[in-house]
Amino acid sequence: MLKKIYKIVVSGRLKEISVLVKNKRYKQRSAQEKYKRWRKKREGDIPNEICNRRSCIAFVILVSEDSSLLELEHTLESIYKQSQYKPAGILLVAHNRSKLEEDLREKMERLCKEEGILYSTGIDSVRDYEYHAYIQCGDILAINFLKELEFAIRQKFEFIYSDEDQIIRQSGVRSNPFFKPGWSPDTLLDFNYIGNSFICSRELFLKANCDKKKNSNPNDELLNSKIGCIIWLYDYILRVTEHAAKIKHIPKVLYHSALQDINLQYSRLLQNEFLTSEFRIDPELQKLIYTIKQSHLQRVGKKGTIVESKKSRLGHIQYELPQEVFVSIIILTKDNYDVFVRCVNSILDQTCQIPFEIIVVDNGSDQNSYETYKEYSKLHNLHYFHQKMPFNFSYMCNYGAMHAKGNVLVFLNDDTQVITRNWLSIMCGQAMQDNTALVGAKLLYPEINKIQHCGIINLKGNPAHAFYQMKDETDHYHNLSNAVMNCIAVTGACMMVEKKKFDFLGGWDERFPVAYNDIDFSMRAVKAGYFNVVRNDVVLYHYESVSRGTDFTYRKIRRLAREQRRLYTLNEEFFGKDPFYNPNLNPFSIDYDIDYL
Repeated sequence: MLKKIYKIVVSGRLKEISVLVKNKRYKQRSAQEKYKRWRKKREGDIPNEICNRRSCIAFVILVSEDSSLLELEHTLESIYKQSQYKPAGILLVAHNRSKLEEDLREKMERLCKEEGILYSTGIDSVRDYEYHAYIQCGDILAINFLKELEFAIRQKFEFIYSDEDQIIRQSGVRSNPFFKPGWSPDTLLDFNYIGNSFICSRELFLKANCDKKKNSNPNDELLNSKIGCIIWLYDYILRVTEHAAKIKHIPKVLYHSALQDINLQYSRLLQNEFLTSEFRIDPELQKLIYTIKQSHLQRVGKKGTIVESKKSRLGHIQYELPQEVFVSIIILTKDNYDVFVRCVNSILDQTCQIPFEIIVVDNGSDQNSYETYKEYSKLHNLHYFHQKMPFNFSYMCNYGAMHAKGNVLVFLNDDTQVITRNWLSIMCGQAMQDNTALVGAKLLYPEINKIQHCGIINLKGNPAHAFYQMKDETDHYHNLSNAVMNCIAVTGACMMVEKKKFDFLGGWDERFPVAYNDIDFSMRAVKAGYFNVVRNDVVLYHYESVSRGTDFTYRKIRRLAREQRRLYTLNEEFFGKDPFYNPNLNPFSIDYDIDYL
């Protein structure tokens, strides 16, 4: 705590001290207390403004064989109570109505006769509405759902989603909010972070060929059960977002999923939440989730396989590599021979099935080290460049890239150690996707097995490593430390990028000699329309700052403050903002805690 305050004082950010103290005071409170505090601060009492305006959004209630009459009544009540707007229509979808409970079936028939609600065995009727939203029978909409979504529709978005939480219908007690990131295609392919709360335009529905008259979806039979509906929605989201040009995230809790034992467990599974070891996923359903991901790859013309992971039950995509791949691994070093050798040996031991070269940039080792480096490099066919110069990480990376022959570049600290055998092919497959710019990996502190890097978040005070120094074996927020996910930045300690994208983005900015160079590079990639990806299924050890020492001195903290100011001067649109970090999360915390301040 004292070290943090000292850094803040030296760097001239005195306003943050009161927030730091307040953050420490509330940090140990329960998740439910924090969420209650957040709701009081952010939501307050939302009035029900009566108005007869008709929305352009229709509601599709997914009624399955295990739905009940009470659940349907709760869902309908939340629709009828909407503020300002009435829905464009209500459609009850039951794939096999004959198997429904008798009282539920009778209720549905009365609704169709007396209240103009439609019934269908499939979703093809949504083509009659400008926009549509799916609701699991039993779930509840926030009173301002239509109001907020209508406002977003005026901005011409095709696909809109919001945050959500869980609710006990009888008591109305809400818990476990999921504050989602902005549009993150790679995260979505790893797990269904969009979840239940979204609307889709008719044009997008038709583009995706979800209309049964054009292309019958073989997964429609999933609608027979609630668990099936949860998996079906994931398939549907992947299908429609493949064609969406304008996607918007509303950072407000507008959907409440009903707490329902096993059904909720599967919903949590698809949203990558931690589940106890007692929960056993049905092998057939797990296989179906893999098939849905594989089908998505086929539809968008990509080649890859779904690989099981010990730390994720949903599997990760590993993309197939084109034949012309050649990787240049650029390692910076100086008077650090033993550490350097450990790094290179781990590369040689763990890398297979992909051609590569290693380029060593030495910015001035003494004569004895120079001779040792030179001999080792000659023995292992490394390209060794020795040039005395002041330490400038960005210049050295650009220097190495200038001598690289590969069409893919890897920038790697000499104080890292590769421990994942197929690390290079996994990262390379990701880096060669058209919309991917920079690719990072999970870095762990050796021996203590704590996280050093698994993606960077741009907090208000400073860019920071998510879950920094937290235990790797712990399942953190939606298991993000083990996910393949989009983030605003990845660390330069292990970073991959295609050479043509490196050239297009202008390489490393040499005005950042020590710090924030990787953040600046990453932010420029995001501004150019690319997505940065951290592959947390690739793991390396990082003996952090062995090469250049720590940054905890007065002089170094002042230098960091100067480089931070330069970062936000050049990238002012990201000052205190991160499109992949929800604004409802704590802007001063690395663990994705709720913003209770």
